[in-house]
Amino acid sequence: MRLRTTYIANDGKEFTIENDCMRYEDRIAAVDEIMRRMPKLGIGVFEYVQYEDPNVLYTIQKELFDLFMTWHAPRFPGWKSLDDARPRKYVPPTNCLYHAVRDIEGTESAMAKAVSRLLRCNFKLSREYVDSYYAHHPDKANNRIAVVSANGGWRKSEDEG
Repeated sequence: MRLRTTYIANDGKEFTIENDCMRYEDRIAAVDEIMRRMPKLGIGVFEYVQYEDPNVLYTIQKELFDLFMTWHAPRFPGWKSLDDARPRKYVPPTNCLYHAVRDIEGTESAMAKAVSRLLRCNFKLSREYVDSYYAHHPDKANNRIAVVSANGGWRKSEDEG
């Protein structure tokens, strides 16, 4: 008979090495800190969330990229910025970041979930949608449900008076 110790992270993922579990939870906390400016609001079809700060989505995208590179820079020696991650200039940088994250960490990691939320955003209009289709076709979603302030606080659109 052998004794086996299992460390369980807050989200239920199991580890056999304590330091791996602690590093995993630290990574989740780091991603959560960046994503706090994008509250989870339950966006429905034809709806969107408007961000007051036109740069907040760009800032979040850059911070996630920088965090990803602190974890995985040796795998991507040529990537110094998001533009370096783009194989062609017409490819959105968020798509490239998502594929890199997904290939290394899997689709269920906190980083992959955060970057996938950015895929649902229209950066030029500072809007988040339920699906990336609406980010590319913003005219199809015309019901604003909330406005998010620069600090991540939000209010329902009806409250604007």
